[in-house]
Amino acid sequence: KPKTAYGVSFCLGGSEMGIRDRPSLIEGCVAFVAHPYAAEAIPTAINQPAVLVVGPEGGFIPFEIVLLKKNGCQAASLGSRILRTETVIPYLLGRLYSH
Repeated sequence: KPKTAYGVSFCLGGSEMGIRDRPSLIEGCVAFVAHPYAAEAIPTAINQPAVLVVGPEGGFIPFEIVLLKKNGCQAASLGSRILRTETVIPYLLGRLYSH
């Protein structure tokens, strides 16, 4: 499993199948799937390793969200604006690991 200084692994685009096929990707981590229509907001200032699943602009289709949640991911909203993939990564790191 790839790691960074923050203990974060990213799954981009259609990588939701990787989580289904290899549940060890999220073992020992909190896992979030960025979804624009999720009821819960992405948390701030976490203090644990995380796996972040980021989909295409506009989000994953409902089937993919169900599959990701079934495999241990929590759907979380980043707010009402749809962010580009290259914008969402620094945004998530700042939000999750700012103290």
